[in-house]
Amino acid sequence: MNACIITIGSELLDGTRLDTNSKWITEKIAGYGVVAQKIVSIRDNELDICDAISETIDRYTFIFITGGLGPTHDDITIESFKKVFQLNSRIDSNYIKEIEQKFLVRNIVMPKMNQNQAVVLDGADIIDNPIGTARGVYYQHSKSKFFIMPGVPSEMYRMMDDIILPNYIGKPIELRYRTIRTSGIAESRLSEKIENLMSLHSKDFDFSFLPSYKGVDFILKAIKENAELDKVADEFYSEMSPYSFGYENDSFIEFIIGKLSENQFTISLAESCTGGFLGKIFTDIPGSSEVFKGGVVAYSNSIKVNQLNVSNEKLDRYGAVSSEVAKEMAQNVMHIFKSTIGLSITGIAGPLGESNNKDVGLVYIALAFKNICICKKFNFNLNRDLNRKLSCYTALNMIRKVIEE
Repeated sequence: MNACIITIGSELLDGTRLDTNSKWITEKIAGYGVVAQKIVSIRDNELDICDAISETIDRYTFIFITGGLGPTHDDITIESFKKVFQLNSRIDSNYIKEIEQKFLVRNIVMPKMNQNQAVVLDGADIIDNPIGTARGVYYQHSKSKFFIMPGVPSEMYRMMDDIILPNYIGKPIELRYRTIRTSGIAESRLSEKIENLMSLHSKDFDFSFLPSYKGVDFILKAIKENAELDKVADEFYSEMSPYSFGYENDSFIEFIIGKLSENQFTISLAESCTGGFLGKIFTDIPGSSEVFKGGVVAYSNSIKVNQLNVSNEKLDRYGAVSSEVAKEMAQNVMHIFKSTIGLSITGIAGPLGESNNKDVGLVYIALAFKNICICKKFNFNLNRDLNRKLSCYTALNMIRKVIEE
């Protein structure tokens, strides 16, 4: 079964509001064996709405429409839908009384324009709104089933969960897919690494890659009932080694904490450009105190000198963003906290701070362990937020590599 999702609202195309409804609906209907084949966002324009609806007839089993059910002048979804199918309508006087009562409970007189929300289309089912005044509509035409819902996410969620999914869509199915989580490898490199396996299993599985600053998720979806999902997933997991670290919702930081714990290692941090973000990532996990001893947010040079004992000479000669300073920060924080591993991050997150020979996105990450100290230079060259996040997850990969070696 396939579906089309139509989100209506000029604000979705003006950049003032993000369309989260289509993503939510897509994920929900997938659990019922329904595949979203098209998603379209359109303005509050009758011609555009009519065209979008007309194009879906007999092409999709389910059409989910959100938005344009409010009482104001730009809420024209029902009128547009009525025009496409040449439907008659009436006003539900009983529902007007219900709306009036909802307003009276809040000591407000119902605005007259709210009567627009009591329009009922002939031949269509009314879908109750458990938490709002905009009721939904179900209408079947030929092979296509249409659902019109509010654009307010919380109202749409309840309508879908409580009424539409259980009463109109069917029973949930077992989704036969596995997500393999990786970190420390680029999407293109990962694709090359498993190219032969994908070719071998292409008749039984679909493949997709979901990259982010945390790593690349690889989704393996069975398209045949007799496909050996778990067995094949294990093959891909092994082939992705050493970058694969878990399945589904496994987190990389929990994986790192587990590895530190297994080896009875502890870690301390000295953070400059990341401002304590890596420490937050560690302490977000319950039980991380077993391995995470603490950290110093050495944002200014005076803190680097007074708290981390970084020498003024190195700061003056090489600058705060340098391998020399990064190494000293990592070694000193390890000794101060008496941890097994000391890690430091120093860089230029941006958008300010660049100089003639040091660009925004330049980051040095150093790791002190036993009698060695390694330092790596990176040029992320992204925005401030991503530079900081990438620094942290790159640091986690350095920790992983040291532990596993």
